[in-house]
Amino acid sequence: MAKVGLNAITSHFRGLVGDVVFKRIGGKLYATRRPAPRKTKPKAEEKERRKRFAAANKYAQKVVGDPELKAGYAATAKKLRRRIYNLALSDYLTAPQITDVTYSLHWQQGGKIVVTTPNDDKIAAMHVVLRDAAGRVIERGEPTPARKSWRYDTQVPRTGGPLTIEVTAADRLGKTTTRKVEVAFKP
Repeated sequence: MAKVGLNAITSHFRGLVGDVVFKRIGGKLYATRRPAPRKTKPKAEEKERRKRFAAANKYAQKVVGDPELKAGYAATAKKLRRRIYNLALSDYLTAPQITDVTYSLHWQQGGKIVVTTPNDDKIAAMHVVLRDAAGRVIERGEPTPARKSWRYDTQVPRTGGPLTIEVTAADRLGKTTTRKVEVAFKP
C-alpha cells in the first residue's frame, strides 16, 4: 500500500481509478492495486466467515455512527492506540479470554482469587462463584480489576472439603467465557 501525498489534484481521489484503488485511512490517502478476482467459489466455511465478518463490520459502523457507543470505546481506543472502528470489529469477532485462575484459599476468612486475562480492556464484567462438592453455591461476587488481572477476596470461611471456583468473564456485547478450577484441600 503506497501513501499518496495530498495536493490539489489528489485530494479528491477516492475509489477505483483504472487498476488502482484509492482509500482514506485516518485522514491519509493510500493507493493499492486492484485485487484480482477469485477463480474458485468459496466453500461453506468461507461463506460463514464472510457472513460473520459482515455482521462485525455492521456493528463497527454502528459504533462509529452512534455517539454514545463511540464514547464507550473512545478511552480504550486511545489507551491502546487503535481506531474505534477496529476495536469494535475485534470486540465483535473475539470472545473474552481467561488465561489463568490462581488462588490462595485458607480455612479461615481472607483468601484471594486472582484471574489473569490477556485483554482486560475487552472485559466489561467478571463474576466469581465458589461451589462445594455437592455443587451448592458457597459464595459469589464481583472481582476488582487490576492490570491484566482481576482480584476477588473471599468472605466466607471454609468448612472443609473440595471446592470449585467458577469464573465468568463478559465483554461489552454480552459474550461470555467461563473457566472452572477444582480445589482439593490437603488435610
